[in-house]
Amino acid sequence: MIVNPRSDVPPGYIKEEDLSFRGKDVYIKRADKLPISISPPLVGGGGGGMVITIQLREVKDMPEDPSAMDAKQKISVSTDRQLLVYVHEYFHALQKKLWKNESIGRKIEVTPEYAALKEIEGQALHNAYMEPDHQKAREYLQDFAVARLIKHQYMTKENIAAEEWSSVAEGTASYAHTRMAVLINQDGGRGSRSAVADDPYYFDFKYFDQLIQREITEPLQQALGDTLDQLEGPGYKYGMVQCHLLDRFFPEWKKGFFENDRNMHEVILEFLDLSEKQKTIIEKRIKNTYG
Repeated sequence: MIVNPRSDVPPGYIKEEDLSFRGKDVYIKRADKLPISISPPLVGGGGGGMVITIQLREVKDMPEDPSAMDAKQKISVSTDRQLLVYVHEYFHALQKKLWKNESIGRKIEVTPEYAALKEIEGQALHNAYMEPDHQKAREYLQDFAVARLIKHQYMTKENIAAEEWSSVAEGTASYAHTRMAVLINQDGGRGSRSAVADDPYYFDFKYFDQLIQREITEPLQQALGDTLDQLEGPGYKYGMVQCHLLDRFFPEWKKGFFENDRNMHEVILEFLDLSEKQKTIIEKRIKNTYG
């Protein structure tokens, strides 16, 4: 299905005369239609870039009546959350326009040193994100930055580049959709029931407090303890939280970020401006604090 095509419609797609989406033309390739039916709630991820693909699936083992669901169930099947998935994937299209660094692989060698230091990185990021005191949060950010430098000593240049690429590619996209959730939540929600009056799974962003916890803090905690993880945690979760912390400490970080092929760790180090003596002191603190 194509909605509101901005160029020539590919062969096989036919305009639906009796179907539109908010006044926009809809084209469907009927030859690809499968002889099955699916029922909401529908959830799923996809792939982003200049072409966006979303793979939706039915959710089983849920109460038929949304009002009978608890908050956790509502979050997992909500249209509110699914909208964030679309933000994430569309952000990849922005990356394609601004960022010329092509994918260099998503697998790296996991060594004992990598696994141990990755866990320290994640704990430091979690501490920094949760810490309300500005100076203490900055110290945790220092711990992360130096722990990653130490970790790099046990990695090849290719693995370092792959990790940083993943952090930028998936971390900034994850940041985009979680940042939107934070802004909506701070604003008290701006949903319009009239626009989705026939959608029982739209909850007017009512559960975004819990959703933010589910999308940011809980995945980060899970990722830091996954010793076999390669780039899922460091990419999506660690990259996302680095972006949120940069917003807190260095809000101008986004200017020219993609155009100049930067990565978050590089920008954090630039912001912290640590001397070699400071790095040595922080390394000792890491050993004493994180084991």
